[in-house]
Amino acid sequence: MDCKKALEASAGNMDKALSVLRDKGIAQATKREGREAKEGLVGLKVHGQIGALVELNCETDFVARTDDFRNMLESLKEKTFSAGESAVNDAAVLDAIRGLSGKLGEKVQCRRAGQLDAANGVLGSYLHSNNKIGVLVALEAPQTEVAVQCARDLAMQIAASRAQFISSKDIPAELVEREKQFFLEDVKNKPANIQEKIAQGKLEKWFAEICLLDQIFIKNEDQKVSQYLAEIGGKTGASVKVQRFIRFEVGR
Repeated sequence: MDCKKALEASAGNMDKALSVLRDKGIAQATKREGREAKEGLVGLKVHGQIGALVELNCETDFVARTDDFRNMLESLKEKTFSAGESAVNDAAVLDAIRGLSGKLGEKVQCRRAGQLDAANGVLGSYLHSNNKIGVLVALEAPQTEVAVQCARDLAMQIAASRAQFISSKDIPAELVEREKQFFLEDVKNKPANIQEKIAQGKLEKWFAEICLLDQIFIKNEDQKVSQYLAEIGGKTGASVKVQRFIRFEVGR
């Protein structure tokens, strides 16, 4: 019926009818912008030492499984790989996403995109089987089989542990202070002389949850990730450091 109305409105001109349909789709998509889009997929592309991650969202898992949605994710992934994360904010790209939203009848949005270049280092990646969690990690390390495996291990670690920072030094000071005050409030009924110590202990535990280097290594519960990296450094004969990582999870 939409096609029929578009043809009638354009006096049978196919090109004009397509334009009418496109404009209508964009208008419908604009109306949906206030809705929540918590479903979707994460796309990953890696070639050489460059990787790209993209999270494309929609309202239902049914739409996320359609070819149109997956093709859009593929296109965004390629653009991010070639031109960086800002490519998904290009006017033509946003226009295409709105057009897809109109076609699929749901809100569709590119929530985020990231490109990682591990030049002179090692790039690790991981995409979960459900295509809802993706990770890229860049290591300062020599190109050896051991270092490449280490990068893969760390990508899986980050995916499973939901690491947010490399180390506690990377956490914004205001965030650390906020958490510390929360812990102090939590122990205010304890003796005054031990409140600070207990709060500091809770803070250290929090670091171990969100900081990659402080986490327990998933392949060896007797090691922290920092100790694992030191071990790999010993095997490669060079220092191995985490330079940067990107982790996307649909809905989080």
